[in-house]
Amino acid sequence: MTSARLRFALEQLTSGDWQLFERFCSEFLVPEFPGFRTTATPSGDRGRDGEVFTLDSVAHTGFQFSVTSDWRTKIRSTFRTLIDNGIVYQRLIYCTSQQIGSLADGLKGELWDEQSILLDVRDREWFCERELTSPEREVSSAELVERVVTPIVNSRGIAKVAGSPLSSGEAKVALVHLALNAEDRAGDRNLTKTSFDALVQSVLVDTSQENLLTEAEIIDRVRALAPHGADSQVAALTKSALDRLSRKHGPVKHHSSHGGYHLSYEATEAWKEDAAAYILEQQSLEEDLAAAAYGYVEILDSDAEQLKAESKTLRIALEAVMFRSGESFAAAVEGGDPARVSVDEMVEQVTALGLPLKLHPTQAVRAILEVISNPAEATRRHLTRVLDAYTLLAFLQQTPDVQKAMSRVFDNAKVWLDTSAVLPLVAETLIDDPSERLQTTLLNSATSSGLSLFVTDGVVEEIHYHLERCISYLRQGNGRYGPPPFLYAAYMLSGRDERQFPKWAEDIRGEIDPDRDIEEYLAEKFNIRLNDLAEFAEKADQTGSSQMRV
Repeated sequence: MTSARLRFALEQLTSGDWQLFERFCSEFLVPEFPGFRTTATPSGDRGRDGEVFTLDSVAHTGFQFSVTSDWRTKIRSTFRTLIDNGIVYQRLIYCTSQQIGSLADGLKGELWDEQSILLDVRDREWFCERELTSPEREVSSAELVERVVTPIVNSRGIAKVAGSPLSSGEAKVALVHLALNAEDRAGDRNLTKTSFDALVQSVLVDTSQENLLTEAEIIDRVRALAPHGADSQVAALTKSALDRLSRKHGPVKHHSSHGGYHLSYEATEAWKEDAAAYILEQQSLEEDLAAAAYGYVEILDSDAEQLKAESKTLRIALEAVMFRSGESFAAAVEGGDPARVSVDEMVEQVTALGLPLKLHPTQAVRAILEVISNPAEATRRHLTRVLDAYTLLAFLQQTPDVQKAMSRVFDNAKVWLDTSAVLPLVAETLIDDPSERLQTTLLNSATSSGLSLFVTDGVVEEIHYHLERCISYLRQGNGRYGPPPFLYAAYMLSGRDERQFPKWAEDIRGEIDPDRDIEEYLAEKFNIRLNDLAEFAEKADQTGSSQMRV
């Protein structure tokens, strides 16, 4: 076990968990303080929860355990109680589930100057850094994790905290598995294979040697996650995933005598660790959203609990928009229009959700866009993985063979892309990290087996016209009417300076020969070539074709 789960467990503790935390601290401190004794009695602890026992003198070190977030008030109250009860320590060790760090330095100096008592703060990070330093600490940490974390990361618990736009608990668990599977997808271009590996493991969450699922049960549950695929295709892909995953030392165990499958102990522990890390990142996102929401509504500014609740609702709104984005790109590859994300459209989407927001929908969207445009590292990583997972889930709900859906490939592997599929690729160049350009990665997966991508002259002209519309929209200033063009909206959402848009567009097409520039840009950036469909249309077999347009 590593510190992610312990950190998550400590973060989840509330005032009702004080006894659980005291027990954890008492066991955790024994290796360092063999003489530790608890001092709690039915009549009260007189300001301390424990002290170090000595034979030749009175105790000089006392302990206070607390899960309260108002740690400054708690520490000062503890010192006053000790003084009132005539208890004199040279050192007080304050153990807390909160993250304090250097914030206590001023209070330490204050108490030393006033009372000559050394305050030693052991906060959340202190426990996490020392989790594996002794067998006793490993055991106490494992017990806390089992009591706090396991109920949250099982399928029922995950369904309560993740994947809010999704309707079923199974889809929510699948979403988290797809998000956690991002590294596997980066090293394996076969998206269908890696996606079904994730789906199979997601339906096996909560299984064990005593709680098996049969092959038929697993297929039925996976089919619910890919409802539009042919039954035989879903069954074949699921069986193939089970065969891969249940090989020697694999994450899935097959008990042939019982005809059932379950996750291995190691895979279950890894899931708990990764799921806890996922929720921690989700909480980091909510903290950023809370900071962005601060300053809009007085009741939120004055009530930390209401602001925290608002941040959760904002995260739900954000994920709903992200889920729609995944569906939109899936539709674009199928031949639809690319999603045109604008502030006005996002406001409409958030309003339509009917969420109990304290903020006005416009304020909510501004807070969301503030976080998206300048996310913290943990938030950026989380948003990238979640958008990836929502997009894949949207594809899986349309077709189980994600690999083919990416490219719409027929036998001869030649595909002509429409403008609606190309514009999102151009927009993704605004993402600084190439590994986070999900839509580009998806089409790269389609070309890995020899697929050739083409556009016609008409698509190049449409891209040229689209860029001209973007420039025109920019020059309208305050007199703008209607939603912004797609690439302009994507540029603004990336957080860049609006005045620099013409320079960015100039890298795609210049003034002298813009169509030729666009042609060269698509070839260099995406390996998309210009090719006329006319001769293929003339030669096409009227009963079937090996080329198609997306």
